[in-house]
Amino acid sequence: MADSVRMKFSTGARVTDVQQVVSRVWAVVVHHNSLETLEATACNLLDEGIDPKQIVVVDNSMDRVSEPELTGALAPGVHLLRVENQGYGAAVNAGFRLVDLVAAGCAEAVLVVTHEVLFSEGAVAVLAETLRGAPSVGAVAPLLTVRGAQGEGVWSTGGYLTGCLRLPRHSTELEVGRDHATVEWADGAAVMYRPFALGLGMDERYFLYMEEVELHLRLRASGMGVVVAYGARASQSTGGMPPYYQVRNIQLLHRRFGRRGFRHLALASVTARAVAKAARHSDLTAFRAVLRGMRDGRRARLV
Repeated sequence: MADSVRMKFSTGARVTDVQQVVSRVWAVVVHHNSLETLEATACNLLDEGIDPKQIVVVDNSMDRVSEPELTGALAPGVHLLRVENQGYGAAVNAGFRLVDLVAAGCAEAVLVVTHEVLFSEGAVAVLAETLRGAPSVGAVAPLLTVRGAQGEGVWSTGGYLTGCLRLPRHSTELEVGRDHATVEWADGAAVMYRPFALGLGMDERYFLYMEEVELHLRLRASGMGVVVAYGARASQSTGGMPPYYQVRNIQLLHRRFGRRGFRHLALASVTARAVAKAARHSDLTAFRAVLRGMRDGRRARLV
């Protein structure tokens, strides 16, 4: 989006200059071995008005992608941080530390995205304005769609925990007549945080999946809200959560946020679904992954 372009978006009855709204927004892009999608995501952030000097790409591809390949996919000025692959949470934490250092306290918001996310026009500005207008909100996410073989459909309008078992689930419903909704957690593929909120840090033990759920539940416990802004849309592609992480990470999550007396039932529910799926596909590898997840989750509870 050129500097001269002005765009209207809904934030009550106000018309806001996109460049002004996003001028203090920084972005952390988590990348793992996907140059083609990284280039598209980085260009999309530039089109949304984020200054290239305020974009940090955290690459944990290790030796699978060379530094010249990475720099060739990024605009001049974008910060490139190469780290060991210790998972999504570790990459987000490393990216935020660099933002905190370089921005020197001038960042108003930090947008965290994975390398495959694409925002609809003006979505980043909507997120920034939503966060700016709600001091009690620590994180705001877009309405997230998923790209697949059957086209594009709604993936998440925010997340919640089921009743007694407190299992993380995505909602695909919209609250009619509202421009945003308060949620228990939002999908980590695309979330904008206040620096203070992101400074709480993601629990790196999860490695992949559910660490954003845990962080958002901590935010809510501290009195800060998590919302989804319907006027901001973003798309991603996803293959779902592997059975190992389903079984392992639900145990980590329930260490702090599970309900006493229901934790074992929750694990049994997640395990049964993973085993049933493995059986339907005669997938012995998936079955073994479930067993490893049960074992590693038990060990992790002792950390």
